[in-house]
Amino acid sequence: MDSTPLSNYPIYAGTDLDETRQVLSRLFTEARIDLFSKWLPFSTELNGLELARSTLSFLDLSIGLRAYPIAPMGCHTIQYPLTGGVDFEIDGQIAIADDRYGGMISENQQIKVKVMPGTRLLCFNVKNEVLRNVSTAITGRSNLSDIRFEPQFDLARPQAISLVAQLKTFATEINRQGGLAESPAAVASIEHAMMTLMLYGLKNNLSDEIHKPGRNAGLHKVQLVEEYMNSNAEQPIDMQTIAQVTGHSVNSIFRAFQKYRDYTPMQFLRSVRLDRVRERLLLSQTNVSVSNVAIGCGFTHLGRFSLAYKRRYGESPSDTVRRVINR
Repeated sequence: MDSTPLSNYPIYAGTDLDETRQVLSRLFTEARIDLFSKWLPFSTELNGLELARSTLSFLDLSIGLRAYPIAPMGCHTIQYPLTGGVDFEIDGQIAIADDRYGGMISENQQIKVKVMPGTRLLCFNVKNEVLRNVSTAITGRSNLSDIRFEPQFDLARPQAISLVAQLKTFATEINRQGGLAESPAAVASIEHAMMTLMLYGLKNNLSDEIHKPGRNAGLHKVQLVEEYMNSNAEQPIDMQTIAQVTGHSVNSIFRAFQKYRDYTPMQFLRSVRLDRVRERLLLSQTNVSVSNVAIGCGFTHLGRFSLAYKRRYGESPSDTVRRVINR
């Protein structure tokens, strides 16, 4: 990923500790900050952006600091160190985030934080209400308790590897000029993927409920999903939306597709979006931007889009454009 994540979304860069405290308090929660390497020059860089349902941020600290929040965290926060590390005390429990573990702070937890010198930290924040809506869509239950995650996760576990890869892709693609940020559908898709990976892949108090089978959806619900995706392919669509449309949980929709189709709901959506991209490229009269067309149709990862397009149509998107222009 870019050497400075989210560089197109600067929030603060400087050497003033009070200004740093104010900025961090706005982004996370109000806190008292002390340096523990006072003999070294202090500087910090903070980049980030607030999206429809989440916040992405990047913090680069030259020297170590301790943070003592005055109020509990107002969101669930994944903390992934690109370099350095963070020690947490979360509701009296000790956790770390470094090259072996990621940190996971749940909303309304009281924490103390020690950030090591030279730490470069990538964060993903999401409100509990938003995450509860996703968990309700997954389980089909609305009376779920507040979510509490275990405070650290092993980066070597397959689920964590997928989560971190998605986080890095999100930060890279959202930072690309004229890229992901231009498509609400693409942003919503990757936000939902992040939250789903959090709920399925990170241990939490709802893990048993999330993995529990629910009532089954029938063939007519599969057809309803396909009709909805065909009509709204260029709009933000995630499995939470599909659960609301059908009145069934995400798990039951997936089982219905396994029973009646040989593809998943999101594979069907990708197929529809690929067809939309191809239609636009075939109708183009000039040398259009393939990236802009793909993102406009809801694709979030241009490399994977290009591979899927070539696999489906036997030519690359740019080959399609050249062939149309040279007709």
